[in-house]
Amino acid sequence: MTDMTDDMMADDELPEVNEAIREEVLDILRRDGFEVILDNPGIRCKEWVYCLVEGYARDVYNVFGEGRENASASLAQWWDMENYYDRTTRQTKSFYEWSETLCNESALSLYEELVEANERINRLEEALEAALAKGRR
Repeated sequence: MTDMTDDMMADDELPEVNEAIREEVLDILRRDGFEVILDNPGIRCKEWVYCLVEGYARDVYNVFGEGRENASASLAQWWDMENYYDRTTRQTKSFYEWSETLCNESALSLYEELVEANERINRLEEALEAALAKGRR
């Protein structure tokens, strides 16, 4: 037999769990949206929505529900209103702004160089931390 208090606590915690899962799913879809922009320099809203609905249908429908028209309309709103934080540049922009920033092969090439430089910096920071930790022993 279960205790009524245990059941009540589980129900009270459920909204927090659901919210955490929803936020994780939203983050996945945001990354998907950014990836579409990286794969298609200068992409416009209509094509971006199409790419997401076709290529990332599961993530799209997990966020917006099953209806293709509803999902497409919601994504079209995201284009201008939803922000994506890019860890590489440490910038937050709407998907529209990211598309404008990464609008051609030259801009994308610079972004990729920045990604590589950031990766080298991270490796150097890790090596420095390891050396400092070793020196403290």
